[in-house]
Amino acid sequence: MYIGFSSILLFILGIIYLILLPGYLILVGLKVRDLDVIETLATSFGIGVGVLTAISVALSLTGSVGLTASTLVPANAAVLGALCLALVYVRHKRAK
Repeated sequence: MYIGFSSILLFILGIIYLILLPGYLILVGLKVRDLDVIETLATSFGIGVGVLTAISVALSLTGSVGLTASTLVPANAAVLGALCLALVYVRHKRAK
């Protein structure tokens, strides 16, 4: 069985987008700075799995939407957008 380069690249980018990015944004928002690279990646992965689990449960509880890949990606984008807006708001508030 042959696995193409595009499949591997899509898998890696999907892991980064769905799991690592939400966890990293939460770490940045909490201002956790005393971790090295490996600890940051591991903590981001763990937090991201928790966020993805919460999104998945919320989507599966909505009867009309359901849990599919076409609903998980926009829901994750909404959570990422909300996290980014919260970070911008907090940093703007502290700058004053």
